[in-house]
Amino acid sequence: MKTMKKFWFLPLLLLGLAACGDDNTEPTQPVTPPAQTQVVICELTAPEANAEFDLAEVEGFEIKGNALINEGAIADVELKVGNTIIEEVDSVPFTYEYTFPAEQELGELEITLTVTGDREATDSRSVTVRVSKSEAPAPEQELTLTLTAPSEGYVWESKNPLTICGEGSANVGEIQSVSLQVGDIAISEVDALPFTYAFTAPEELPEGELVITLTAVGNQGAEATQQVTITHKKPQQDTPTPTPTPETGTMVDSRDGKNYRTVTIGEQTWMAENLAYLPAVYPGADAANSGTAKRYFVLFYEGTDVGEAKQTQEYADYGVLYNWFAANDTESKSGASESAVPSGVQGVCPEGWHLPSKAEWQQLEAYVSSQIEDVEGEFWMDDWGEMHSTEGLKNVWSALTAVGMWDESLATDTYPDLAAGPRDTFGFSVLPAGFCWQTGTFEYRKTETGFWMTDYQQYGGGCVEFRNLQYSISFTKSGYQDRRGYSVRCVMD
Repeated sequence: MKTMKKFWFLPLLLLGLAACGDDNTEPTQPVTPPAQTQVVICELTAPEANAEFDLAEVEGFEIKGNALINEGAIADVELKVGNTIIEEVDSVPFTYEYTFPAEQELGELEITLTVTGDREATDSRSVTVRVSKSEAPAPEQELTLTLTAPSEGYVWESKNPLTICGEGSANVGEIQSVSLQVGDIAISEVDALPFTYAFTAPEELPEGELVITLTAVGNQGAEATQQVTITHKKPQQDTPTPTPTPETGTMVDSRDGKNYRTVTIGEQTWMAENLAYLPAVYPGADAANSGTAKRYFVLFYEGTDVGEAKQTQEYADYGVLYNWFAANDTESKSGASESAVPSGVQGVCPEGWHLPSKAEWQQLEAYVSSQIEDVEGEFWMDDWGEMHSTEGLKNVWSALTAVGMWDESLATDTYPDLAAGPRDTFGFSVLPAGFCWQTGTFEYRKTETGFWMTDYQQYGGGCVEFRNLQYSISFTKSGYQDRRGYSVRCVMD
């Protein structure tokens, strides 16, 4: 224990000084003064009495203390804050940074310093402060608005209704009112978020730039506006869509010498047959435990002999079924961008060709839609929540599927043109090719087929599907089990 400087009291006057008298008087004996009493004086120099500390502004405060002793040494120092003894303080002088505990109570807080000497002298000093907590100011209300459809710069031909979608939120409170305006036209039907609205152009709506404005007001006075500018085109009258003439060709895969038919559709050149490259073959049961290994299957073939597998009718008709890893020529689940054009992934395709991305499949679908006649049908919603009306429906499935290979479609009022079956208008010749389940079994259905894409989604590989139940082709939102076996179509670089 560190001993502080001592202070001294005046000594007692000595008694028995020589008395005044003649020289014959004998002097008295000196008297020994009594022992001094030990005295301790302590002090708290910080914080000041009645100081106030706001928990919303500070995390703690500084405590300073000292003590003096006249004799002996300081034997014990105790600092107490509220009911808590501060073990770290055991000598004087001291400076201690006190941090409020999580359960700190509000109100008066007493700080007490007690110092004891080695002869049991003691002294205490206390200071009372106040602890408060002010309320944090409420955040200012802010609104977030998004027009999710149509996109900026979209070109809209008004023979079809325009799908407008919007969403929004408030950081505090709630959105009180919503208004939507298309050009100068107020849409009274839209008064809440989120919404999907099919806008039909009136005859007087002019061609050219069209501004869509979404406005919202919050219950605390905040306002927000989101605008998208598109281009409006009026439909051409009495101009029939010409029947496209596909540009066909052939290519040879140098790896195995196999010859493939090709077709140019718009700006893309595709294989018009399923890929049949087979560097190895596995029984279907191997899919169940293959992990991220690349696997190649031939429908219903349960052996491992490549030559034998190539002699089967299923190989001749449908090509090879690849798991997602084989299709992308990888053992990683990272995948590639779904919006890349070109995809940048050669995958299992031959040199000069690549595995198409989702965006490249969508490019094919968009071009085909632009080249074929409208068909009848009812108002419907696609896989992505986009609303479509009875006008401008396109039977893309029929235009891309092989004639004579599919079960008869169950035409409905929603999709009456399915009764016509496949037309293979562009020579793309999609056929139902079967698949291998991740459980290890093969299945063949004459109602659907799938092709792997380059992206990896939440639960597996991206896949595009053709089904004889709807006009459009569909894309997975969360992905399919990457160990499944599906077909591959390659597109030229």
